Amino acid sequence: MNAAVEVTRKLDLINRSLSPKKKFSVLLIEDDSDYSDILMLRLGQEKDLHVQVTSDPYEAAELLADKCYDLVITDWALSSLQAPNAIRKTDEILKMDPLLPAKWSSHRVPVLIISGDDHSRDVSRIYDFEYFQFVSFLPKQSGIEKIARKVSKILKPKMNPSLS
Repeated sequence: MNAAVEVTRKLDLINRSLSPKKKFSVLLIEDDSDYSDILMLRLGQEKDLHVQVTSDPYEAAELLADKCYDLVITDWALSSLQAPNAIRKTDEILKMDPLLPAKWSSHRVPVLIISGDDHSRDVSRIYDFEYFQFVSFLPKQSGIEKIARKVSKILKPKMNPSLS
């Protein structure tokens, strides 16, 4: 395990111990630190959301192997790997993991793709995987509030099971 993953995990533990219990966990994979800070702050305002951020898709794969998130938000074009390839590689890693958390077997994690460029045509060619399901694409230009509303819409059935 690399040092950055270990630091991220320790910071996550500290944040969880200092903040009230959050119901839903979101993994944000974004290599633009300014954008990820703004989005994390906005999503952190939601009372039931805990947002964990990483800029490295390989670190994201390690985090996902340890924990089943309720939602993954990822930038399409990460510095070292495009989002669909990162999710595909993570899906392959999870398939081979004999110690996979039991929660993984009960559902697929929704994935929201965001991008500064228009990749909407490319997104239509993405297939679902065993552990992940692409649910939406939003251009970053649509704004932080629209992304926050989309996150709420995706998680709403989980927040209110009687409505689903």
